[in-house]
Amino acid sequence: MELLQLLLSALFLGGVFSEGSIPYVKVILGDSFTLPRNCPTDVEGKLRQTEPQSRDVASHRHGVWTPEESFRDRISPNSSVVFNRSVYTDSGVYAFVCGGREVSAVQVDVVVVSESSVTEGDEASLSCYHATTAGTCWSVRWVKDGKDVLRRDSCGGNSNWTADDRLSLSADWFSHGDLSLNLQRARREDQGDYFCYIQKEGRGEQRGTPAAARLKVSESSPDPTTSTPPPTSVSPTQTTSDANGQTLVAVCITAVVFLV
Repeated sequence: MELLQLLLSALFLGGVFSEGSIPYVKVILGDSFTLPRNCPTDVEGKLRQTEPQSRDVASHRHGVWTPEESFRDRISPNSSVVFNRSVYTDSGVYAFVCGGREVSAVQVDVVVVSESSVTEGDEASLSCYHATTAGTCWSVRWVKDGKDVLRRDSCGGNSNWTADDRLSLSADWFSHGDLSLNLQRARREDQGDYFCYIQKEGRGEQRGTPAAARLKVSESSPDPTTSTPPPTSVSPTQTTSDANGQTLVAVCITAVVFLV
């Protein structure tokens, strides 16, 4: 029976953790996140942050991850490693050690966000900057919900594209290093997190500064000057005039007669 469990554990480790690329988690500073890897329930393990610093994060036993002392204010015992709140030093590489050997790694990138609020129908600008250099081709990419919403290339070509004609960059974004995303006629569905990337020709992609922008779109309030006032109810009255021309209000009294 013990041999069967060992074989099953080996199959699990080989099938789940032998992927070629390291999983990548991007999280906004202060938000929660979950590491997308684990150890088998019946295998003891450990989670370590290996870059940019080396430290133990949590230990795994009987299917539960228990955080180390320095993480107990942000990680609760759970079947997965869940950070309830991210801090800037959470950025780095995490190694899962299951059954005495390292079986997987996860890259975490904590980014600082700028927050903007706008009302439906108004304009918004999501800030992002980078030191661009004249005479070199640079490309900009804005991403929302994992999908590109705008791409720009200082050298032109087929890279210039927007998912919506309400989105744009400044005409002199390249010369000024201003990669801010401009939005016209905001809608409720525009609300969310946007990420800014910049790439120099022949180099790898980098984050802009700040790397992310969180947009909140509030519902527009109706204009009180154009609202229709509610109708007023008027009780019908009967009038008559006396001999002197004075207007009298006729009061109708219903008499109830009891017959004995």
